[in-house]
Amino acid sequence: MPPRRLILPLLLWLGLLPGLRLRPAGAQTAPPARPDSLVVEPPPADTLRPAADSLVVEPVAPAAADSARRPQRTGPRDLSDYAFADSVTAALLAQGRWAALDSAGRRALALGLDYPVLRRRLGYAAALRGRPAAAIGHYERARRANAADPLARLGLAYGWLALNQRETAARLARPLPDSLRRALRLRPRAVARAEAELGAQWPSSPDRSTASFGRLGVGSQFGGGWTLWQAASHYAQQVRVAVADPDSRPSPYPEPLRPRWVPVRQFDYQALLTVPLPLHLQGRLGYHFTSSRFHETRYPGHLAYAALRYGRPYWQLQAGLYAGRLTDTSRTQAEVQLTVLPLGNLRLYGFTRAAFVRSAGRTYPHALLGAGARLASRLWAEGYAGWGRVPVLADQDGAYVYNLLDPLRRRLGLGLLVPLPGGHWQTRLYYGAEARTQIQTLTFYTQHTLTLAATWTW
Repeated sequence: MPPRRLILPLLLWLGLLPGLRLRPAGAQTAPPARPDSLVVEPPPADTLRPAADSLVVEPVAPAAADSARRPQRTGPRDLSDYAFADSVTAALLAQGRWAALDSAGRRALALGLDYPVLRRRLGYAAALRGRPAAAIGHYERARRANAADPLARLGLAYGWLALNQRETAARLARPLPDSLRRALRLRPRAVARAEAELGAQWPSSPDRSTASFGRLGVGSQFGGGWTLWQAASHYAQQVRVAVADPDSRPSPYPEPLRPRWVPVRQFDYQALLTVPLPLHLQGRLGYHFTSSRFHETRYPGHLAYAALRYGRPYWQLQAGLYAGRLTDTSRTQAEVQLTVLPLGNLRLYGFTRAAFVRSAGRTYPHALLGAGARLASRLWAEGYAGWGRVPVLADQDGAYVYNLLDPLRRRLGLGLLVPLPGGHWQTRLYYGAEARTQIQTLTFYTQHTLTLAATWTW
């Protein structure tokens, strides 16, 4: 029997997850869609589905560690009585009545009854009802009562995976047995995911040709929540600008410059390291190298990035700073990102971002506001709008630094995410429209972008 098939009997033997069919592939992480998508590969609705004939091994009597904490009560047998509440919630768990279990458990908590086994049962019911944020809250309370509880850690890891927080899940799952981490796909891997992206841009200006770009990326997963993402990309376009004719002979009377089509090429390399920190914190360190060629001149660029992220089940906050040199100008960019999950899952989410770019002695603000939702079991959609004139904007933790020639004014975007059956593949389709200022004529034009990305997760 393959080792992965032993996980289900093991969990049944532990007595917490009856009939659990682990399919964590639906919660794998991949680089975000433009600009800062939260949903990457959300878990399907049937991620946790108990079998009708599942066997539940739940003690009717409290464990020794829990009995010492139980309230000593007398009177009618209701949910404030430990023995009655414990037997009722165990029976509801065995019957798979998750809504009734959640209602009875919350009633017991309101009456002052609280112990780790009850929290684990409530966390399990919340996970099966598609409420990973609520499940995390219950499992966290159980882990606080017993930090060595493997069942609470397992539930926490799965809850964070369902919220697409892979690094947090890996940090929590580190003390778990290797077999459980393998089932959740949280073991260290030199190549944990790979992504390919192809795209094209169609400017409305007659002085800008169609641009193309491609990107290849590889993600590595280390132990305890350390991850490394590396990507290389190439961007190409033709622009018509007024430049001197290289074949013209020197003359005492300089001739006026004539518009000519010249090539623009750009090669990028990006590395982003995620560092786990205590107290729900996460550090991100990045480096972005660009080699931009305009006509016959090459401009190397170096951009460093550092960010601190604070993650909670219902919201995440990130503050970051870019500093370096792009083309021939020193630039800095400070930004703050906020993601909100009002339902405690990925069915609905909102995100906002504020960036302040410092270039050539001036500060340029840019704001972005967006939202996303699940439209079907395997279809997510999101849209966003951004405004504020900036000469150059680093996006997606530095993964998108294209078109360094014309300043950005406004932008709109729509994206579709489709996780494919099997849990390994996902596809992402993105359309964007950017209003830009043509640098020499100061006229406005619209640049349309269409990209298609495919991600494979091991």
